[in-house]
Amino acid sequence: MSSSDKLKIPLQEILLATDGFDKENIIGKGGYGLVYQGKSEQHGMLAIKRLNRVYSGQGEHEYGMEVSLLSNYKHENLVSLIGFCGEDGEKILVYKYEPNGSLDKALREKDLSWMCRLEICLGAARGLRYLHNETGSGQGVIHRDIKSSNILLDENWKAKISDFGLSKIVLTSSADSTVFTTPCGTRGYVDPQILYGGITQKADVYSFGVVLFEVLFGKLVTLPEFLGDRHFTVKMAQEYYETNKLDKMIDPDLRSQMKLASLRTFSFTAYRCLKNLIKDRPTMSVVVEELEKALSYQQWSNGPGRVAVSLWEELQKAGASQSESDFDVSELETFSARVPKKGGRRHSRGSKYGKVHLVDLRRSNNIEIMLMKVKTPLHDMMAAALAMDESIFDGNQIESLIMFCPTKEEMELLKVLLIFFYIYMLYYWMLQTCNMQRIR
Repeated sequence: MSSSDKLKIPLQEILLATDGFDKENIIGKGGYGLVYQGKSEQHGMLAIKRLNRVYSGQGEHEYGMEVSLLSNYKHENLVSLIGFCGEDGEKILVYKYEPNGSLDKALREKDLSWMCRLEICLGAARGLRYLHNETGSGQGVIHRDIKSSNILLDENWKAKISDFGLSKIVLTSSADSTVFTTPCGTRGYVDPQILYGGITQKADVYSFGVVLFEVLFGKLVTLPEFLGDRHFTVKMAQEYYETNKLDKMIDPDLRSQMKLASLRTFSFTAYRCLKNLIKDRPTMSVVVEELEKALSYQQWSNGPGRVAVSLWEELQKAGASQSESDFDVSELETFSARVPKKGGRRHSRGSKYGKVHLVDLRRSNNIEIMLMKVKTPLHDMMAAALAMDESIFDGNQIESLIMFCPTKEEMELLKVLLIFFYIYMLYYWMLQTCNMQRIR
């Protein structure tokens, strides 16, 4: 008996669980039918999706894909398929009921904390990583319809990816494996690049980036023609990030809960997912790593190497005119010490927290790139870019790193100088060659 045959449920049992598909038990509407809540003595609370026969053509394909995938692939962050029924022309899917509904509905509630949002996103990312890389079959799965309404939440607010009807199986789990198929998905979430050819796992990454911004803003994505107070567009999210104006989109109560390092890591990850060029987007494995960092920053308790108050925020409150020497180093928050410098490129001070080195903001991203190549026990390399404790790095190494790491502008200038140098060397070589020929 195949794994799917073991999941067959008699129609009579489903009718009993739903009181004969009573309208009072309808809890949602899927792409090709209604979803009912039911109760079974054997299986407990159920969510039952019944295919509307009006959509039998495409719906049957989705029904078959859902049964095939969920009967073979199991993960704590995927919905649990309890069974299915194909009797009397019916096409019914039976899932474990997730009492906290879908993420899109939960985001409308202001009491969904930042910590809870981080854990939800991390869980969903792990589920998607599993589909892309960890099925154990050597194959990968591209979901093709990642959106907040397809992320369900169990009684403990654990994320469960659902709705696999549009999914495609690829023969390898490589992020570059391409599937050529008819473009589909949900407008607002769908990767615009699918219009120009096949799709890869990075199409899911793009859609997940949209979900991350929905979680951050507490608003749902929409298209420009439908824009309202409770919605945003992908272009808006990108522009608010690029102009450092995310606070205008984040609910003040939610923002007050966020540790700055957590917010920056989370928002940077979301922004990278939406990169226009597919090669510039991270894999889901990288997304999981970054969200784990964002969660770890939020969880850090007060103690050596980390403090509760952000010096940058304190400077802003003080009008950004107060001297940095007026603040004790214990007020530094890891990764948030973006202090304007007067003169030199670096500064360091000592306290019971150890020696902390402040880094020029313009150099921070390049230092991050350098640090990413260094194997250290740091939870976050970016933390070291702006506030580095000598218990992690040798003081001389830190000083050298800060001193010699170029800014973006200096890197661009260096590139120009190198081009001129190569042109000069080519000219010099050609001149020498001509002179040698004349001598002969």
